[in-house]
Amino acid sequence: MTHEDFKQAYSTDEVGRFKIVVRRGANDLLTNREKLETRALFVERNCLLIIVPAPILVLCIRKLRTPKPYDYAEFTIGKHLAGILRSVLGMTQAPPFRLKRK
Repeated sequence: MTHEDFKQAYSTDEVGRFKIVVRRGANDLLTNREKLETRALFVERNCLLIIVPAPILVLCIRKLRTPKPYDYAEFTIGKHLAGILRSVLGMTQAPPFRLKRK
């Protein structure tokens, strides 16, 4: 994502301060530029922008068809969100994502 994409994401504050962006590409990891822009957006504008790579979303949608003892999509997205909160935003007090057993 470019700086212009981030600028467009935070320019519309009337829809809320939590935004999810789906990024196309083969890489599941966030680039250093995306990490810096996300951190700056959180600190300066008090807006949380979560970048979800398309391959993660594709895996979650595929797993919806097969019944599992746990919800794969919830587990994967939760893990991704917890990773962003800890590594990108530096929230060391963020609770670890735990799988709820039934």
